Amino acid sequence: MKQYKKVVIGKIIALSLFMLFMIGIGIFDAVWARKLLQNNAFVFSFQCGFSLALGILAMLQIIRFGGALKSEEKLRILYNKENDERIKFVKAKAGQPLLLILSVLLIFVAMVIGYFHAILFYTLLIVASVQLIVSCIIKFVYLKIV
Repeated sequence: MKQYKKVVIGKIIALSLFMLFMIGIGIFDAVWARKLLQNNAFVFSFQCGFSLALGILAMLQIIRFGGALKSEEKLRILYNKENDERIKFVKAKAGQPLLLILSVLLIFVAMVIGYFHAILFYTLLIVASVQLIVSCIIKFVYLKIV
């Protein structure tokens, strides 16, 4: 468990850095991007909301991992949940790790493109959403089958 405790601490550090990055994007959107996106309120709202939501999700994960570090029992439960072979099999069949990363990258690219071109923003956002929806459907099908 000591090795896994180091892994959890590494995850907390990575999530803290990610949360700071999202705060930086939120500040940039509030201060400077408002002038760039005056013509397209949806893009501005999406960027502010998405960065805020990801920051809050990172904070909740940090709280969850911090609580697991305090209790040996919670740490063991978290370890068992992350290393469940059935769930790993279902995620692999649904293409979860790679597809999730690609979809999040598409959303980040859409956020950057949103400053310059609204149609590309909408297109990338739709593509990422469809990828995530298809992956979730496949995951739920395999959860019922396996």
